[in-house]
Amino acid sequence: MNKMGKSLVVSSVKGGVGKTVTVLNLAGICELLGKKTLIIDFDIYTGNIALTLNTKFISSMYNLTQDIANNNYQKLENYVVKYDNFIDILPAPKDPRASLKINLAYIETIVDLARSNYDIVLIDTTHILNELNIRLFDKTDSLLLLMENDPQDVRNMKALLKVLNNSKNKKYQIMLNNSTNPYKNYFSAYDLETIIDHKIKYRISNHFFIKNIDDFIMNGEIVTLNKRMSNLFNKEFSQYTDVIASLFSDKDGDK
Repeated sequence: MNKMGKSLVVSSVKGGVGKTVTVLNLAGICELLGKKTLIIDFDIYTGNIALTLNTKFISSMYNLTQDIANNNYQKLENYVVKYDNFIDILPAPKDPRASLKINLAYIETIVDLARSNYDIVLIDTTHILNELNIRLFDKTDSLLLLMENDPQDVRNMKALLKVLNNSKNKKYQIMLNNSTNPYKNYFSAYDLETIIDHKIKYRISNHFFIKNIDDFIMNGEIVTLNKRMSNLFNKEFSQYTDVIASLFSDKDGDK
């Protein structure tokens, strides 16, 4: 039996905190580490991973779940689209009406299929605490929660951590992402950790704010695979590398 790969879901408590860009940057680090990686776009209603990477596709997660349900599934590669030699994508449906037909009972099956075919499975999802996210939080090896330094995010993160702790989910880690809006700086590092009562393990500084990020998106390029960016943002890239390295550690999220 093949060794199962590692899985990581990236989520948050509000939109606009850079989940998708973070998933892509982590995928780039995985490639640099020589890891065969699948990005699953579980933002099934508004997901745009495939669009962001300029990849065209026919099949999506909807087709996969339909074929599993009807015993027509043969192999995962029939449903993924290739970005390069290391990174594949399992896209969200193009039509949101198809998303409504996705049977959430197959989420765990999809993650298992992905882990049996890839070294690392990175999952993008929504910021809404719904059945889909709860299943993903329980199923995957690790959960990376993104937050910004603003009162709404801090309040919502504290509430989510209470839910996770009550359900005895200890496999989460927190990343403070100051790169999406470098002007949000309401709390000190000490105050943030005190309010949410948890260590913030990873920090992406406002130095990583990229004014021309749209150029990367229009070109279907991953920032962490750009050599020039690697030289400019070595500290930030090392944070992403640490996230991936933590997947191969047995330790839970740090209190």
